[in-house]
Amino acid sequence: MDRGWDKHPHETDSQPLEWSWVERKLITSSSYWLVTSKPDGGPHARPVWGVYHDGTIWFSTGRSSVKGRNLANDARCVLHVESADDVVIVDGTVELVAVWDEVFANSVTLAVMEKYMEKYVMTQEELSPEGELSDAALYRVWPRVVNAWLEGAYPTTQSHWVLHEHEPAPPTG
Repeated sequence: MDRGWDKHPHETDSQPLEWSWVERKLITSSSYWLVTSKPDGGPHARPVWGVYHDGTIWFSTGRSSVKGRNLANDARCVLHVESADDVVIVDGTVELVAVWDEVFANSVTLAVMEKYMEKYVMTQEELSPEGELSDAALYRVWPRVVNAWLEGAYPTTQSHWVLHEHEPAPPTG
């Protein structure tokens, strides 16, 4: 599914940064900071590896991990690329796409996993979760609001996009 970002409205008439710059940062970041909400409303921030694919950011974690439990309770999140100099902050909603036994079973999740293995130079066998990660699942972040800027040129590069809501695919498993 092509999200067609260029068709989405944004709040300002001029964006100092192009959307292609944001996409490049999302594609090339080695890791992302994912912030979820604890049941008491407090924040929980952890780094995750992931890939940008078809307008969304995909990552995996155990369903019983703190992140997984938080997301089962409240799907809202904030995701930030690793750089504090070239900033991209995504406010979004997380969808559980597939349990681990199914991530290589369909064309969409297979394409995501192939990107993941290429990016992190890993094989499918190396990705097989064991022990406490045996309940791993593949998730994706659907961006709703994106903020970006260059730290050395803030505020002249501050850019802000508001994206349309999505219709998530039903979770499997």
